[in-house]
Amino acid sequence: MKAKLYVNKEILKYNMDYIKDKIGERKNIIAMVKANAYGVGDTLIANELQNMGIKNFGVACIDEAIRLRNNNITGMILLLVY
Repeated sequence: MKAKLYVNKEILKYNMDYIKDKIGERKNIIAMVKANAYGVGDTLIANELQNMGIKNFGVACIDEAIRLRNNNITGMILLLVY
């Protein structure tokens, strides 16, 4: 039997609105979508967040950054490597 994960886009939007309200409009959010958005689906989550106005994304490796670019993520991508 396979496990299923359902992403509630309304709850995601609620959470982002809550964070934006707490930090203020002048702060930038970097949404961490590394490790395939922790198993949820990096391009799925990044596209939803981009539609909500999030412009910055964090990834762990160049392959993740390329995958975002290839899936129309246009904002800044912070690559977390040393």
